[in-house]
Amino acid sequence: MRRAGPIGRYAHIERERRFLLAEAPSELTPDAPHWAIYDRYIHGTRFRLRRVVASESGEAIRKLTQKYPLDPADLARIAITNTYLTEHEYETFRQLAADELRKDRYTLLLDGRKYAVDIFGGPLSGLVLAEIELDSDEELASLAPPPWARDEVTGDPRFTGGALCRASYEDLFR
Repeated sequence: MRRAGPIGRYAHIERERRFLLAEAPSELTPDAPHWAIYDRYIHGTRFRLRRVVASESGEAIRKLTQKYPLDPADLARIAITNTYLTEHEYETFRQLAADELRKDRYTLLLDGRKYAVDIFGGPLSGLVLAEIELDSDEELASLAPPPWARDEVTGDPRFTGGALCRASYEDLFR
């Protein structure tokens, strides 16, 4: 039997950097193609239940994700495992107690790199974050912040999904 590594056989490492934006870039209007993301962070677990709906087609994707840092001091490298769900499976998990997070995700290209820009709703209205996934530790270390970034928040635990789902905009900036 093959022994799984420290992150488990089906997980992979996600390398990403996150940036706080003062506002959404002007080209990201509500009419621009995006994904509406509805997250539920299940109480007492490392699991997130996600429903993603395409703005143009209405296509929905549902998944159960486990995410956790390999090193609590390094929030740029996260172990992640995804399981795609049917609507019935999604509804079954949706009954579990969870904290919710709502955002619209847009894609923005800069210097040949693809950033995900999240515009939050609900208690986090006004919050705009950009993130980029990178393929290697070298790329992770060498990436210059985009010119429209206000601050880098990669290492700030307040800007992880598991913390944002329990926060308000005022909580983050008082």
